[in-house]
Amino acid sequence: AVVSTQSTGMIRNKLLITPSKYAFSRLYSTSTPKPARLHVGQCEVLKKVFDVEEVKLFSQLSTDSNPIHLDKEYASTTRFKHPIVHGLLTASLLSAVVGTKLPGEGSIYVKQVLNFKAPVFVGDEVTATVTVKSIEKEKKFVTMSTVCTVVGGKGAKTEKEERLVIDGEAVIYIPHLSTE
Repeated sequence: AVVSTQSTGMIRNKLLITPSKYAFSRLYSTSTPKPARLHVGQCEVLKKVFDVEEVKLFSQLSTDSNPIHLDKEYASTTRFKHPIVHGLLTASLLSAVVGTKLPGEGSIYVKQVLNFKAPVFVGDEVTATVTVKSIEKEKKFVTMSTVCTVVGGKGAKTEKEERLVIDGEAVIYIPHLSTE
C-alpha cells in the first residue's frame, strides 16, 4: 500500500501497519498491571479462523514462503491436498491468550514447547486453550498447558470431530504475580 509520510501507519516491507490508539496507549503506559491471582486449573480460550490473506501476511512477515502454505497446486500434490496454515501462526494464538487473557498484561514467556499433531487449513476455526498447571509463587513462574484444537474442517472425518493440532506446555514469568 502507498501511504504518505503524514499517515499514522508505518510501512514495513511494503505492508501497511496501522496501530490502534489502544496499542499506543498501552505501549507507552506507565501504570502497573493489577496483581495476577491465579489458581491451578484456571483456563482461558481464544477462537480464530485464519483466511488466505492472513496466511500471506504471515508468510511475508516471517519470510516463510514454503509453497505448502501459499500454492494450491503445489499443496494438492502433498499428503495434505490443500494449503496449510503455518504452525507458528496457529501457535501465535497461544501467545495471544497468555499476553491478553491468562495471565495477561505484563506476563513474559520463558519457555514454550510445541508438538504439532495435525494440520490447520485456511477456514478452520482454531480454539487455543491455556490452562494453569502449576504455580511457583516465590519465583513468580507459572507452568501452563497450551493446546490448539479444530472441530470439523478439511482434516476431519466428520463435522463434529475435534482434532488436536497443537499440544504443548509453557512457562511464564509474571512479575506482578500475587503471593497471597
